[in-house]
Amino acid sequence: MISTPQDLKQYKIHLRQALNNKFLGATLDTFATAFRASRAKRIRRVSISRGSSAEIARGKDESIPAAGGAFRTASRPMPKLPG
Repeated sequence: MISTPQDLKQYKIHLRQALNNKFLGATLDTFATAFRASRAKRIRRVSISRGSSAEIARGKDESIPAAGGAFRTASRPMPKLPG
């Protein structure tokens, strides 16, 4: 969660140190590069799968009646075990 810094002077010092940290900069650069590539792949995948959304909706509609039967079966009392 982002909160207001209590000591603005100290905050600015820490911010400058973080910006000058070479390891942190390289790590964030690597993350940003990987994130962009991954996001582009996900967007392509979603665009392809949108064509099958009608098929998914049809499958959901067909499964709704079966869900009621499964619920009734699952809510029956369990038979007593011998013993």
